[in-house]
Amino acid sequence: MALRSPTRRPLAVKPRAHSIAFCLVLTLVSAGPAMAQLDQLYAGIGRSTEGWTLAAAAGYETGAGLLYGRALASRRGLFSHDGAADLGLLYGFPFRIRDVAMVSVSAGVARTVISRRGAFIDYGGVFGAPRYEQDKTAVVGLPFQLGLTDPRGATVFLFGNLNHEQSYFGFLLGLTFQ
Repeated sequence: MALRSPTRRPLAVKPRAHSIAFCLVLTLVSAGPAMAQLDQLYAGIGRSTEGWTLAAAAGYETGAGLLYGRALASRRGLFSHDGAADLGLLYGFPFRIRDVAMVSVSAGVARTVISRRGAFIDYGGVFGAPRYEQDKTAVVGLPFQLGLTDPRGATVFLFGNLNHEQSYFGFLLGLTFQ
């Protein structure tokens, strides 16, 4: 049995939205033979009621349905801690409009984290920027999205996440790789 020093604490790792999205896509791609049928990878940027939003998703068709893994992060500003993020699994249905476009409707379940600025701490740092506590609340959310994809891969998503803490809605513009 190894002895641990009482003064050493484990290093706290805070996952960021881009690393979560990368892990999600990597997991979906390498999960097994069913994922060898990967049909879509999506990346986009947009606006929501929580601010600027980045999203990544991977999906594959399961018979008549479409299964998505989605990572989404929203921030009110570049240096703001206020915002929301979700990591979810959505199931829906694609509707192909001849060779012109594909419309998809999906809903599912997600782990949603809402971040808010807390109480003032002090004026810290080199330039004396104010520092605040950060209040984070993790809840189960119900994500949904409505997508329109043209044959070249340009995609528009209307999305949202319903939860009891802070529901949010928005739109994304991006590319889908099929």
